[in-house]
Amino acid sequence: MKKRDVLLENAVREYLLHHEDKNHSRKTIRWYSDMLDRFVAFVGKDAVVGDLEADAVRKYLREVRKREFKQFTLHAYARTLKTFLLWLEREGYADSSLAKS
Repeated sequence: MKKRDVLLENAVREYLLHHEDKNHSRKTIRWYSDMLDRFVAFVGKDAVVGDLEADAVRKYLREVRKREFKQFTLHAYARTLKTFLLWLEREGYADSSLAKS
């Protein structure tokens, strides 16, 4: 199986393990998990990494902005998603950077 065929949900789990390996705090990892789990729910539990498109990323961030979050939280959602998307590219899950969306 190619990495691009991995379920997005499983890629998120690998990303969280990456942060555990870097000895990031449990609170930080839980924060990433909560935010990225919401993204997975938005695109669908059956979504695979290779099917991710820039349009889905933009739509998700638009939905996040509709919520009554403080500016810091909105920025954290965008930053967390961007960092995850860059990691997908760096680890060979995605061919091109969706983080520039």
